[in-house]
Amino acid sequence: MDELFHAALAAIDAGDCAALKKLLEAEPGLVHARAGSEDPPYDGYFRRATLLHHCAGNPARERALPDNIVEVARVLADAGADVDAATEFRDERDRTTLGLVASSKAAAEGGFAEPMLDLLIERGADIDWGDGINLYGAFSRTVECEKLRDVAASLHRRGARLDLGYAAAVGDLEALSGFLGGGALPPAAYARYRPRENRFESPTRRQVLDEALVFAAINSRVEAVDLLLEHGAALDGTAPVRAERPTALHAAVWAGSLPMVRHLLERGADPRIRDEVRGSSA
Repeated sequence: MDELFHAALAAIDAGDCAALKKLLEAEPGLVHARAGSEDPPYDGYFRRATLLHHCAGNPARERALPDNIVEVARVLADAGADVDAATEFRDERDRTTLGLVASSKAAAEGGFAEPMLDLLIERGADIDWGDGINLYGAFSRTVECEKLRDVAASLHRRGARLDLGYAAAVGDLEALSGFLGGGALPPAAYARYRPRENRFESPTRRQVLDEALVFAAINSRVEAVDLLLEHGAALDGTAPVRAERPTALHAAVWAGSLPMVRHLLERGADPRIRDEVRGSSA
C-alpha cells in the first residue's frame, strides 16, 4: 500500500485528478490509507496523515499545492474519504482536514481555504471537532498570516461555537455582551479548546477577561477590547497564547497591528512592561 500511497500523493501534488481517480478505482482502500513514515513532516501533528489531509497545505511541504487542489480533494471525498478522520499524533494536537485548513497559511494565502471549507462541511465535517480547536487554530495564528483572520470569521459565520475568548477573537460583540451581562461569568464563558499548556484549570473572572483581551488585540478587534476593559479586563494583564504570555499591547505588536497598538496606548497601556516569556518590552 505504501507504493500506491506515494503514487496517489504524487497525483495530488501534480493536480492530476484522472490519475488519482484511476488509483482509487484500482484500490478502493487507498482512500483510507495513512502515511507510514515518521520522518518530517510526519513526526508531529501530521503523523499518520491520510491523502485528504495532504490537501490542506498544512504543514507546508516541499512542493506547493496545485491550483485545482479543491477539485483534487473532491475526488477523494467522492471516493469515500472520511472528512473527520484525524491525524494520529495521539495528543491534543491531532487535526482533521478541516482543522488543518483552518490554520493553513498556504490555504489562506492561496485563496482555497473558503472553497475547501465549503467542500468539507458539505460532506459532513464537524466544524466544532475537538471542542473548537479548528477556530482556535485560525484566530491564534493570525500573527503569522493575517488572512487567517478571514478564515476565523468564516468559521464563525458557519456556526462555530464560541466562548468569551473566542467571541473576543472574532469580534462578536453580541455574544461577548451575553457572556458579560451578569455578575459572575457562566461556565460557558470558558468552555472551548485551549492547548494544555495554556489552559486554566479553575480560571478566575480576571484570567478569562485578560485572555479575551489578548485574543481581541491579536485580531484587531477594537470594539471588543473596549467592551472588555469596561467590564474589568486589566489593560496590562497577561495571558498565555501558544508559547507566549503577552499583554494586549505585546499581542498587538506581535500581530503587526498599528491601529490596535495606537488604540491601546491611547487607553493607557504601558509600553515598558516586559513580556514574561521573552523579557522584552513592547
